[in-house]
Amino acid sequence: MNGLAVLVLRYTSPGQREFQVPLNFTFRGVQIPVGLGLITGILFLIAVVNLFTKPVATMAGATFSVLLYIVFTISERRGPLSSWKCA
Repeated sequence: MNGLAVLVLRYTSPGQREFQVPLNFTFRGVQIPVGLGLITGILFLIAVVNLFTKPVATMAGATFSVLLYIVFTISERRGPLSSWKCA
């Protein structure tokens, strides 16, 4: 998803960047990030292949994500751990 986020950022906030992925072409004054698009596409294809070829790992990952979300939600509602003391 990071590749997609960077790709969207390139179009929503155009301008000169300090660092850019190679293979940027300019067409009518607009930069087209071909390299970034390739990276995003490859990562997306890997995620789709992983989703369909590894069902057990996918279920375990989804379960882990849900459990981690629940733990974080509960810990935020309780507030800071005031009973913990630093040495």
